[in-house]
Amino acid sequence: MIIQWEKFSIARDREKLIPFIKAALEVNPDIHLWGSPWICPGWMKNGMNFKNDEQTKKAYALYFAKFVEEYSKEGLTIEAVHHQNEPGYAQVRWTIPLFVDFIKNYLGPEFEKRKLETEIWCGTMSHPEDSNIAIACLNDADAMKYIVGFGLQWNLESVVPTLSKGGRVWQTEHRCGNYDFEAKYWDRKRYSSSMPQNDHRYGEESWLLIRDWVAAGVNAYSAWNMVLDTYGKSLGNWPQNALLVVDRSAKKLIITPAYWVFRHFSQYVKPGATRIGASGSDEVLAFVNPDGDIITQVCNKGDAQKELTIQVGSELYRFTLPAHSWATLRTMPATGTIDLTRNNKTAAERSMKITATQRDYRVALPVGKSGRLELLTAAGKVLKSLPLNNQTREIHLSRQSLPSGLVLLRVVQGKTITTARIFNTL
Repeated sequence: MIIQWEKFSIARDREKLIPFIKAALEVNPDIHLWGSPWICPGWMKNGMNFKNDEQTKKAYALYFAKFVEEYSKEGLTIEAVHHQNEPGYAQVRWTIPLFVDFIKNYLGPEFEKRKLETEIWCGTMSHPEDSNIAIACLNDADAMKYIVGFGLQWNLESVVPTLSKGGRVWQTEHRCGNYDFEAKYWDRKRYSSSMPQNDHRYGEESWLLIRDWVAAGVNAYSAWNMVLDTYGKSLGNWPQNALLVVDRSAKKLIITPAYWVFRHFSQYVKPGATRIGASGSDEVLAFVNPDGDIITQVCNKGDAQKELTIQVGSELYRFTLPAHSWATLRTMPATGTIDLTRNNKTAAERSMKITATQRDYRVALPVGKSGRLELLTAAGKVLKSLPLNNQTREIHLSRQSLPSGLVLLRVVQGKTITTARIFNTL
């Protein structure tokens, strides 16, 4: 018997979920959607275990494909799926061989057959033993034909370096706080069975957890509860913290300290940023954004304020960081300005040399590495991106091909970024 899911429906989603997704996209169109189920249809389980038979596995692979296709009809792109949330903890348990088998022989081939561009991820792993599932997938060449990355959460940051050899790694669920058990950065005596804290200490815990995972090497970090009420109960009876809290009686929205932690990172560290080295403290992270900005995130978990001096390149920045606080330093790399009103004047910008003629600019490039040359507006919008190989020595840019006024040039070669500015006159 082949199950075709003729009655497959997302009617409940259309009523209770999709309108909110679309409303959010109207505010910010650059929201990326991925999905991971807590539980499969009940008939696919035998007790707590996912059934290991041909019919069930084929049906479940088609179930995921239908989900992606139906959301697409609503104008919503599901960019990735992780086919089981927390296989070692949640309501459906998978053996290691079954998990690997489902991806390589059912889910992957079904997406391939239907030409779906949705990515398949190995996730989301939470229980310590779940790391064995992820490593088994990593070591299976047939499964890795379909897997593009791994989703990890809670206490599994130690396996990030291993898994990152096979693909991207996401942290897929921020810890929710208010634990009735021992946990890092948490005093169990603070647990409340009636209401979450949503306090500054949870904000500090959030900063430190993001620090740990980013230092381990993840490519993305996900919040968990976006909005809850003051009682903090989403699933079950565990009062959990959230980024935003609704006070129902006062009809008021409360912005929590954890929200500001996530905003510090998400507002200033842009997609495509690269983490760079930072020394002198374990309470610092640094990144270089695609536009060349250097973003330094710092935290002071101590009981006294700190006088900080941060060196970025040859520049020193001094400021006071209050006790139990966090801050962001945004700096732009030093660039040279070329006066093109004087013909044939050559300027050097960190080994990039630009010569202006009446008709074009000749850009002598840093040598020895492949990469790309980007032309940007003063606001950071990329106008053009030109590939470079390790033999490229010079590129000519026509004046007529560039907008009038200030234009930024950026050469990206691995982790090395070289920048310069020109003022184009037509």
